[in-house]
Amino acid sequence: MGLKKAFKSWFLTEVSEIKESVSDLSDRAESALKNREDDLRASSEDKLENLQEEITSEDDPLAEARAKIDAKVAEAEAREEMTEKEVKEAAREEVDEAENYHKRADLDAKMDEAKAKAALDEAKAAERLAQIRKEMGTD
Repeated sequence: MGLKKAFKSWFLTEVSEIKESVSDLSDRAESALKNREDDLRASSEDKLENLQEEITSEDDPLAEARAKIDAKVAEAEAREEMTEKEVKEAAREEVDEAENYHKRADLDAKMDEAKAKAALDEAKAAERLAQIRKEMGTD
């Protein structure tokens, strides 16, 4: 008797699942049929409007791919922009360095010139002092 009850229980469960599936299937079929009937009765403007709604309501299968591509392009452009900025900065630094080098060279040349002039003035002063001492006879 236990086997008969178990089989009956299983059978009733399967029957109820089949009834639910058939009910869902018939509901979907009725809905699809109603939509088609509405489309047949609709005017051209209504059909166009329905089609546009359907198009806008559907997810664009390529939207995600487009978004990823746009993100990659933006990232590459940002990287390129940073590279250009880095190149300009490096060039600016080289120009500044070259200008500083030339300024230092000019300063060094002026310093050497001033030292030479000071040495010359010192030699002239020593010569003049020697000449004055000679004239005074204190030599």
